[in-house]
Formats: sequence, C-alpha cells, structure tokens
Amino acid sequence: MTAAWCKWVSSAYPVFSLTFAPQVFDINSRAILRTLDAHKQPVHLTRFSPLAPTQVLSCSDDTTVKLWDIPSQTAISTFTDHTDYVRCGQVSTSNPHIVLTGSYDATVRLFDSRTGQCEMTMREHGAAGGAVKTPVEQVLMFPSGTVAISSAGPILRAWDMVAGGRCVRALSNHQKTITALAFNGSANRLLTGSLDHMVKVYDVSTYQVVHTMRYPAPILCLAISVRICVVAFY
Repeated sequence: MTAAWCKWVSSAYPVFSLTFAPQVFDINSRAILRTLDAHKQPVHLTRFSPLAPTQVLSCSDDTTVKLWDIPSQTAISTFTDHTDYVRCGQVSTSNPHIVLTGSYDATVRLFDSRTGQCEMTMREHGAAGGAVKTPVEQVLMFPSGTVAISSAGPILRAWDMVAGGRCVRALSNHQKTITALAFNGSANRLLTGSLDHMVKVYDVSTYQVVHTMRYPAPILCLAISVRICVVAFY
C-alpha cells in the first residue's frame, strides 16, 4: 500500500446503503470517494478490514457477503453460502483473509478469501438435536481468531473455532433479543446490549456477568472506547 493510499484511508469511512450500493466518504469534505455497486438488495453492514485498510466488507439482504478492494471498486471475494439476510460480520483482526458472518438463516459462517469458500459453519441445535431457526443478529471474533461470539434471540454463544466450531458456551442472561456485542480494549470484557434495555458486562475467562447497566430504551447498538472507560449506547 502506498503512503498516499494510507493517508486516503485514514480520512475515509464506509456506510451501509438501503439503495444496495455502499459508498466510501471523505470525512473532511464529505465527498463520495467510491461507490461499491454490486449487491441486489439493501446492505445493512460495512466494515473496514483492520489489517488491510483498503478493503471493506459488506453484508447484504441479497444473502451475499463481499470483500471489496476500495481503490479499484471491485469485489475481491463474494461468498454465497448463506440463504437468508446477512446482517452482521467482520474481518478477522488477526488474519485479513478470514471473514466471520451471521445470518437470518440461523448460521454463523467462517469464510476464507484465499479460497473463496466457507470453511466452517456453526449453528444452534435444539434439545432433540435438530437445527433451530433463530436469526443470528450479531457476531464478534476474539482478537486471537480462535473463538467467535454470536447472538441469536436472547442467547449468547461462544464457538471454539480451533475445535471445528464447537459451541462451548450458551448463555441466557437477557430477556429479549441481543442486538449489540463489543469488547473492551483488552478484550477481557464482553459487553452485550439487548432490546430488554439492559447492557451486561461479562468476564470472558468465566463468561460470568460482572456488571449490569439499565437503559431507558431498547439497546440497538453500543461501542466502547479503547482508551478510556466510556461506553456509548443507542
């Protein structure tokens, strides 16, 4: 990556689009720098790749996930394994080729942009062993890339990706759908936000709730500063 592109990316940000085409804006001039036009239904999530900042991830209601090269406005990879809306995803913070997504088809999937394939599928199973069709609302990958967190309805799950995507925890501490997930700066605390107006803080070494905050309205999203102890809700 050239120095010019590094400078360009530092002042740019992507936005989702209900007109199917995510756009990259300059935050200073508000000028549209790039339009990523290939999805056939609304895009509800975009994320820059942490290790490859000229790449951006988009997840769409057309059931596809795309990893884009911003300078050329072309899709590096298109993943088509999901069968319903894809509303959450991220590029790994430890490997720029690994993409984690969650879908309303009730699956969490791990993709590799080098092969263009789904390398792992994680899904909830009921007491009788059959698959449960609860939409996956959020996913989050540990910085190590070895464990993934997902939320479906009020249930929080931890998946061991080293063990082939085995569910190692299923936690039910919320009364309504979990809509937001975030780590603190050192990733030793996990925050969950829910439509039940609650934000819960977990110790990730035990997955025990160590703090609970009540908000006067349903939580739709949350973020935590990596430098100071500030949490933002919406």
